[in-house]
Amino acid sequence: MSIRILVASFISRRSRVFALGALLVLAAALTHCSSNPAESVKRAGSGAVQASEVTIDPTVTETALFIAGKDLTAQSGLYKFSKTAEYQAFKKQMDASWSRLQESNIRKIEAWRKKFLPGPYNSTIYYPFAGPDVLNAIVFFPDGDDYIMFGLEATGNIPQPQGVATDKLLAGLNGLAAALNSILNVNFFQTLHMQKEISTSAFTSIISVMMYFLARSDYEILDVKKVYIDDLGQVTTDVSKTPKAMIIPGAEMLFRKGKDAPIKRVRYFEVDIEDSAIEKKPNFFAYLSRYARFTTIVKSASYLMHYDTHFNRIRDFTLAQSDQILQDDSGVAMRFFPQKEWKFSYHGVYNMPIPLFQNRFQPELKRLFAEKSTGLLPFSYGYNFGANEANLMFAERVEKKEASGNK
Repeated sequence: MSIRILVASFISRRSRVFALGALLVLAAALTHCSSNPAESVKRAGSGAVQASEVTIDPTVTETALFIAGKDLTAQSGLYKFSKTAEYQAFKKQMDASWSRLQESNIRKIEAWRKKFLPGPYNSTIYYPFAGPDVLNAIVFFPDGDDYIMFGLEATGNIPQPQGVATDKLLAGLNGLAAALNSILNVNFFQTLHMQKEISTSAFTSIISVMMYFLARSDYEILDVKKVYIDDLGQVTTDVSKTPKAMIIPGAEMLFRKGKDAPIKRVRYFEVDIEDSAIEKKPNFFAYLSRYARFTTIVKSASYLMHYDTHFNRIRDFTLAQSDQILQDDSGVAMRFFPQKEWKFSYHGVYNMPIPLFQNRFQPELKRLFAEKSTGLLPFSYGYNFGANEANLMFAERVEKKEASGNK
């Protein structure tokens, strides 16, 4: 099997599960529009969004609540439908699934994070091979200002259920509920078959999956838009003058925890990061290099950065640009860390990767975990997703490097 096929298979396995059904029909027929009344607010954060004002699109906010099975205001165009027996049944199911499966896991992560992850950390949170998994980024690093994510999955369209026929809304909600019912019990995207489920169609939109998890985590989504990286490494909404082969599609969301809370930004980009593929798109690293130093999170990354070849550029960039790296054993292999430049802490248990990746076993890592682990992890994380079965390593640079950019 070629490396390119491995990349498509393995990354889709890591990054496509949560989304798998996550959008099904719900986003159906929909494209984003911004013709509704907008609210301008001052940004309170440290500068992820450079403009002094941002625009809030109320239809985006209510769409996210609708997807997540949350209460809508009486002013919402979806309010009447939200009071139907069908939507109330969907809402009840979403509440029960979230409470039973994810809420408990999140509470355990939060308690562990406060004890074992030092602060402060860099405000730019970098998540390679993430797919749409914004959930873990915000749970482990909630004080981030800017979140950068990427994967092979197409971003898809922005959902707009307003005005969609009732039968299509019901079909979408039923599909969403069925998909989430089967995947919320694990904390990783385990999708092999999601490769055919996620596409540019709004029926299976990565954007909608991200909106679901942000809204379900009680974040208010202020705006969502399709963005692109142009040939100069700049983020733009207009690539009419950019050679087609250089365009890197993505999406941007602005969100906050409450009305007076800082406004955060997450960007997701669709890009093949394998060495030979990314050589043709040097604008991606040009874009990443515009940021200041990173705090990095890696999870269920198909062991791609273990390869001696094919993923050298992304591994070298990640090590060079990061001051902190939180990862399971599927991230950067221990042999690639310059040992004198990093200090490490080990959490959980490391025995053997799942059968698909057993050739990526690290004997030295097993010894380090056996000798230095702080104890079992009570939450799900990575391929060995059972409580008390996962592993995490936190690597912190001994001497922090100076920030070199900001965008």
